[in-house]
Amino acid sequence: AVDHAGHLLVVGDTIVELAEARSWSPAVSRNTGHSPEDVSRRGRAVLRDCGVASSTDPSRLAGSLVGAGLSVGSDSDGKDAVTAVLAGVSTRNPAELVCAAAGLIGRGGGLTPEGDDFLGGIAAAHVALDAATELRFPPVAELRRRTTALSATLLELAAAGLVVEPLLHVLDVDAPAAQWRPSVRKLLAIGHTTGRAWAMGCGAAALLLGDDGGPAALPEAAGPHA
Repeated sequence: AVDHAGHLLVVGDTIVELAEARSWSPAVSRNTGHSPEDVSRRGRAVLRDCGVASSTDPSRLAGSLVGAGLSVGSDSDGKDAVTAVLAGVSTRNPAELVCAAAGLIGRGGGLTPEGDDFLGGIAAAHVALDAATELRFPPVAELRRRTTALSATLLELAAAGLVVEPLLHVLDVDAPAAQWRPSVRKLLAIGHTTGRAWAMGCGAAALLLGDDGGPAALPEAAGPHA
């Protein structure tokens, strides 16, 4: 039940006070007016905070991600799948990216397989950085056959630019380091591998999207924010 003023939620013996609840939107910022260098710089910084050595070569970057704890790529098939996804991001090739993503969906254990979490970070970065190449997932029915219901939902939301709160700051190129760096730490503390995989996906996508000309929708230079 909710009290007449809408400030208390009562469920049995549990009372939740709503008066001081803070509202927020899960929609990522649509960054505009930033140079590819700004985007790449944020990607490098996020990866550094995850313990990942940056490289714009997909195979080398995949190796760095695995070395820093992306266990979904620890076997040869997994590493090949991670490399293929990164190559699709790097080349801005929609067909290549979609095909490669299929190799990671559902890979890993738990309610949200690590491969899905990594893809979710990449998909959200595409939306936030307004990249021309979108990461599209299989139709809903097929997606839910290949992974868990929760993970499928989170992937669909990420592809629409809707994410958990810490990612909002990580993907906001205007956010100062004092704001987005604590958000990376919050992400790394989520689950056993979940938050780390999301952060790695965001950082890797930003690095690659900012490389060699970067997203066409980010034409104007701005001051450094990383």
